Amino acid sequence: MPFIVPEKSALLPDQPLHIPAEVSLHFPQDLSEASRDYIRKELASRVRKAGGKALTALCFTLVPGAEEDKEAYALTLGETSDIRASSTGGLLLGFAAFLALADEGELAEGTLSNRPRMPFRAYRAFLPGREHLEWFYEMVDMLAYYQYNTLVLEVGGAMAYHRHPEINETWITKAMEFRAESGSANRLQKSFPWLKNSIHADNGDGTVLTQDEVRRLIAYCAARGLNVVPEVPTLSHCDYLLLSHPEFAEIPDDPYPDEYCPNAPGVYDLVFDVMEEILDVFKPQAVHIGHDEMYNLAICPRCRQESPVDLYVKDITIIHDWLAARGVKTIMWGEKLLPCFEGTESFGGAGVFRNRGSGWKQLSPVLYPSAIALPRDITMFHWYWRFDEALDDFFHLYGYSLVYANFNVLRMKNWNKRSPKAAGVSASNWGSYAPAYMARNGQYLSIVANAYAAAGHGFCGADERRGEETDAVLREVYRYRHRGESGSRITMLHTAETSIRYKAFYDGEFIRDEDDLLGHYVLRYANGEIAAIPVRFGQEVSNARPDWQGSALAAADRVSPYRASEQYSEVAGFAVPQIIDGEAWYRASCPDPHPESTLVSWEWKPLREDIVLRTMELAVLKNAGKALDD
Repeated sequence: MPFIVPEKSALLPDQPLHIPAEVSLHFPQDLSEASRDYIRKELASRVRKAGGKALTALCFTLVPGAEEDKEAYALTLGETSDIRASSTGGLLLGFAAFLALADEGELAEGTLSNRPRMPFRAYRAFLPGREHLEWFYEMVDMLAYYQYNTLVLEVGGAMAYHRHPEINETWITKAMEFRAESGSANRLQKSFPWLKNSIHADNGDGTVLTQDEVRRLIAYCAARGLNVVPEVPTLSHCDYLLLSHPEFAEIPDDPYPDEYCPNAPGVYDLVFDVMEEILDVFKPQAVHIGHDEMYNLAICPRCRQESPVDLYVKDITIIHDWLAARGVKTIMWGEKLLPCFEGTESFGGAGVFRNRGSGWKQLSPVLYPSAIALPRDITMFHWYWRFDEALDDFFHLYGYSLVYANFNVLRMKNWNKRSPKAAGVSASNWGSYAPAYMARNGQYLSIVANAYAAAGHGFCGADERRGEETDAVLREVYRYRHRGESGSRITMLHTAETSIRYKAFYDGEFIRDEDDLLGHYVLRYANGEIAAIPVRFGQEVSNARPDWQGSALAAADRVSPYRASEQYSEVAGFAVPQIIDGEAWYRASCPDPHPESTLVSWEWKPLREDIVLRTMELAVLKNAGKALDD
């Protein structure tokens, strides 16, 4: 299932095109120099010596069009090719389609037209750390390739504030503490008698970027057609503000405060000082104001006599109106507007109640009546979509624009029925941009799956096709991550017998190589050379029988329980999983350490006796560019 399968196309596969070293480029005046440089760079990376005609000229042409068609594009492909759209964003989407065709070997004479299915195609993540900006840029390039148009970046304490440098000072100190030992942030979060928000120790890798560095990140995104929306956590997830200003805390004796009191004198002076600096840097069309996981309201002496609903509505309205006065739209997490129940449990806007010894105790307030009192032009990020399909209707009933957030379309039942009423989708990354984290936290899988559903064609979305489409997405992720490979490669088809359970690595949980390295393949060559190839659990291999019971995907998958498992798909981009005789096997590859010689033998050397790796095949692949799953 290639990414670009437009509804209307007339490509002629018997008349292929290839990209030579010299291509004449023609740009409209409105296309920025940064976007032009991006186009030149991407074309240069795809120069191929191939058959068929050489592309001699590529034109980018702006044409009149209606506002609702600004992302529609058309390609006319030949020796002189033309990409047409009514906006520069549409031209960049058309260029992404052009690149996908080139990578898939489908660039040929003919015509192609397309229009993204959903207008809002987003990815939500943290600011990157300075030491690993290349991982951030890799992610942005991937989003552009898969035709995303929005990147939501949580700012928090990870950008320098000129008016309040104390925010950054305390952020660095605390983040360093939480990043010193894996799991410490989670342990702190669960150590109090009251509910607390998760701690975002991965934001900025625990460091602080200068405002000019953030501006450069935004410019990089804009050159690729991505609108950057700052996420500025307010009311909840405000540890970055309150660590240096505990006087605003809702719970006065909280040693790690993360929720402020809306009635605290001076609290909005602080909030809007921060907001003003963020608006100056981002120049955004919208701001995401957070407000998720709001657990403690009407507790402190300043507000305990007031209704939690009134306090919640007051805070959102004050911030919304301040942004609206500056021409900026508001986005927020919307679960507190939902009366969510599951058996005897309640959560979301229904409050959190727990049976603790002598009876039921309310641990967070009922807030769902807020839905009727908030401004209707707020866009709601709906991350409770997996609990109950009927919850969608609460947002539709009150007229809010809905975006499925923390989203992976492969985990949703009834996608085709539910999606027409949504404005868009947003995957979420609550951890690192490092490739191993992106894979094991399901980021690569979500990015590509959501792109199929929201931007391209060819995704069915029917529940009975879930297993087939999961496998197709996993093959596409591997193809993308290994595009442009050349030379001899070692391929492995293997599976592991372990008791390792799946876990996600965020909120202060870190991957440790010593936990995941299972052993090495020892290779012997005809010229006497010996090489060792490492095999890491969760990357080159995973479990033969993945832990899938209770998986978020299991109930939606009618084909195979393995495909419903997060553990089955955590190898995305590092290996291609497949089901063989009822077990999960994983095909991976790596560069041949000694391509000049012939591999004569190999053996598996585990690090521990309890590690069992079964290998069905280990071979040399000499055909550069051949797909791993062919």
